[in-house]
Amino acid sequence: MEKHPSTWDVFLSNLINNEKIAEYMCIRIILLLCICLMTSCQDKKVEVEHGVDILEVPLQREDDFASFLSHFDFSHIVPLETNDSCLIRFITKIQIYESQIYILDKLQKQIFTFNEEGGFLKRYKHLGQGPGEYSSLTDFSIVHDTLYLVDGSKGRLLRYRLDDTFIDEETIGVTDGVYVFSDRRWALNKKFGSSTHTSSCQCYAFYEDGKEVYQDIPFNEHLRGYAFTQGEGGNNFYAYDDSVFTFFPYNDTIYTVNAGSGRLTPYMAVRVGDERIRLDDDKVTVNRLRKKDITPTIHAFYKWGNYHLFAYFHKDNPCKYVLLKGKDNVLFHGTSAWDENYLPIKVVAYDTDSNCHLLLSVIRPYEIPSRYSDKSPILKKLSDNVSAEDNPILVFYRPTF
Repeated sequence: MEKHPSTWDVFLSNLINNEKIAEYMCIRIILLLCICLMTSCQDKKVEVEHGVDILEVPLQREDDFASFLSHFDFSHIVPLETNDSCLIRFITKIQIYESQIYILDKLQKQIFTFNEEGGFLKRYKHLGQGPGEYSSLTDFSIVHDTLYLVDGSKGRLLRYRLDDTFIDEETIGVTDGVYVFSDRRWALNKKFGSSTHTSSCQCYAFYEDGKEVYQDIPFNEHLRGYAFTQGEGGNNFYAYDDSVFTFFPYNDTIYTVNAGSGRLTPYMAVRVGDERIRLDDDKVTVNRLRKKDITPTIHAFYKWGNYHLFAYFHKDNPCKYVLLKGKDNVLFHGTSAWDENYLPIKVVAYDTDSNCHLLLSVIRPYEIPSRYSDKSPILKKLSDNVSAEDNPILVFYRPTF
């Protein structure tokens, strides 16, 4: 007779099998946890660069521009006077000092000055080979009524009074931009060494008493000597309250500059896409990335308390804008459009001695959509009073946060 297992035997057998299954499942869970932990650690290494968290820019995200405009109110416009003495071809830098507007045109190697209503005042031009003259003009700064002019290709810093009286000059090394802390201490944003191949592969230097005391931010040697522009009105340095910020071509990180030592501290890391030029890339790789314009770089940077705004170029796309609350909460990502007055918004960086940091947009008269002038009194006034060949128009917006 066949013997059938008792109910107790079946129960014990199932219990044993269940325990084996439970043990097996526990082992699998532990292994999965270990894998997840290892993966998260690896991801964490990717998400952190230079000691700060990386903001991954959401390239596929294209927000309605109305969400950008909801954070800014129109403030005022400044149409810049146009005459034969002040025809602006390219805005390299804008600085507002004691309510006067100073505009560097790098192509023409001169600075134009306007009053706060846009009326032309004077220009600074000292092109030549003699004392106090420059062969290139890559940047300027005004500190305590002293005008500092950067002869970038020859590596000289020229000092003038605002009445255009020459004071003296210093040798500073080839550079693209300068931030003056005092008449004896200044920081240089050298980018790739302008047009010379003799400079070291460092993007940044700090000078004190006429001597270089610190340099930093190495770049790939195959980039040395290439000129680099961030478009009209790009930052070299940006001052906000007691902080000074700077960033460099093909570098993901925005840094703060220590006013005492000149040393850089990573403030925010930004990653746009996956392609970037690394220190150890060979010449073929560097040239491919550089020529195809697929390596992104930041163009302009703003800060208002806990809010940040930056603009960047990427591939063949138009300039993109990112508005952040904090360093990771993206409020807006996308391209610009028109404001409520039908004025196109083209964000440009600028320096100011005012505590009020407005957002600046620079538009050319030929960009004004005059066909909508019946819908906007401001647009109609501009359409009636400026021609397509006139100087740019400065449009200011006040942040509402």
